[in-house]
Amino acid sequence: QRQWEALQAAGARSLEMLCPWFRSYEQAAADAATPAAEISAPLHRHVRQRLLLLPSMAFATASSPPPAEPGMYGLGAGAGAGLPPLGTDDVAPVTVAGFRRMVTVFSSKQRPKLLTLYCSDLSTREFVVKGGEDVRLDERILQLYDVMNGLASFDAACARRSLRVPVYDVIPLSPTVGMLQFVPQTRPLQDCLVDSPEVSEQEAQAIEQYADFIRAAASVQQQQQQQSGATAPLPGPRDYWQMYMRADAANTVRHFKQVVACLGPGRLRAFLLRSSGHNPELFLSRRGALSAGLAAGSVWGYLAGVGDRHPANLLLQPATGRLVHIDFGYSFGSATQVLPIPELVPFRLTPQLLGALQPHAGREVLTPALAAALATFSAPAARQLLAAVMEVFLREPVADWQHEAMVLRGAGGAGGGAGGAGSGSGRSEQSGSGGVADEGLEDDGRVLAARLARTRVVIALQKLARLHPSHIMVEELRCRHGAMPHFQALCTIVRGDGGGGGDVGSAVAGSDGGSRDEAGGRMAYRARYNLLERSGPLTPEEQARCLIDLATDFAILGRMYLGWRPYM
Repeated sequence: QRQWEALQAAGARSLEMLCPWFRSYEQAAADAATPAAEISAPLHRHVRQRLLLLPSMAFATASSPPPAEPGMYGLGAGAGAGLPPLGTDDVAPVTVAGFRRMVTVFSSKQRPKLLTLYCSDLSTREFVVKGGEDVRLDERILQLYDVMNGLASFDAACARRSLRVPVYDVIPLSPTVGMLQFVPQTRPLQDCLVDSPEVSEQEAQAIEQYADFIRAAASVQQQQQQQSGATAPLPGPRDYWQMYMRADAANTVRHFKQVVACLGPGRLRAFLLRSSGHNPELFLSRRGALSAGLAAGSVWGYLAGVGDRHPANLLLQPATGRLVHIDFGYSFGSATQVLPIPELVPFRLTPQLLGALQPHAGREVLTPALAAALATFSAPAARQLLAAVMEVFLREPVADWQHEAMVLRGAGGAGGGAGGAGSGSGRSEQSGSGGVADEGLEDDGRVLAARLARTRVVIALQKLARLHPSHIMVEELRCRHGAMPHFQALCTIVRGDGGGGGDVGSAVAGSDGGSRDEAGGRMAYRARYNLLERSGPLTPEEQARCLIDLATDFAILGRMYLGWRPYM
């Protein structure tokens, strides 16, 4: 028990301590590589101790060239024998030769481990080994991102703005274990923003103020209990549901501005300045890369329905300013469709991210880039290609989707079987009843998962068709929350029509927390409300403005799940 607890703590750990299997693996590999009959027993032990963990068979990496067919260009194969075909490296496939003796255990939920591989080409490659999740979803989302990168590279407007999202290798080993390529020289965005004890105290104050607002808006009785009792727990789903119905837009915006002020403006901008050594050229280059990464990540993520973009799932590469997205467990709208506290934004565009673009008006900078990418992907040829890539989700839904379909059915959502989705793997409170043991129920779950996958792909195609983002989000919310009392309040919040007597026109003005140039009261950034009656597709610029309006509205950010850290 003591050893198991030690393994769960973050930090460096011995590879032998981490997994006893490696000890027997090393023994078997050593015995296979050095027959005992060839050397004496003492020397045999000495050699075995110095051997690397040699695998019993070649393990090709993602960058390995395909193996050559026998006799393709070997000796005696006829004319041209011995010469490889043009464009083919005449080298052996890269294989794993051994492992580093120490691994790093990360502090995130699943306690992933950083494993270092020594390869036969004398290179060192690092992979994060992750258990408890189906990383096939990460693999497929990154494949979709790679296709989008290719489409953007052939479009002049996107290529001029360097719109692309960094992708990396994902190797699923089983439905619950996989390896993800480690991206070096990156830091979680949260660590870049909270980088000192003083800032940690400021964030704790922001968290407390945010939680107090939700509890107070949820119930006066709960507020009285809090005053008479000990430290109040963090708000739960029912607190948020009550808050959706009772908190008006003006009060939400006013309180959220106070929470944002706890951290102070421009922390990310200051971090970029420090990492650039206060060199103007370096800073401008990295800020430009950050702006391009924000625009690309927003559009790519919106079309793929990627949620859970909290600061720990965004990595910043200080040397370049690039943003790297990780952990795609909540994809194809699952964060909105199935979570008990749904996400109400299409992507992350919070005050600190906009503040990094100052003195420019962040929304004005990002709108043309988003519009260019949306126009590229909504072209007929691009839509057809992306739809074909998404077909793999229909043919083989990931394991989590079967669970999510059962969760939706158990929750009694309007789309339990036919619409919507979710991800029960992230927050345990939505897991519903236990596992499904009955074979008939498993078959039923597979049918529901297939139906769920088709619905999610249809929603993704609606986004490519440039339908109004608010209408799409309302349908996603209907999956789990359609039969609940707070559903109409959620619709009002997403559509931006104020509701509850709140004056949204005045409340949203300046609601992005940035400079006066970025004030949200202008008609251009009330696009989602002004275009609600539009029945057909929007123009790319209209769609971009609606999305930015949704992502930056303080009346929405002030109602987001606390763990998402919307104030950052």
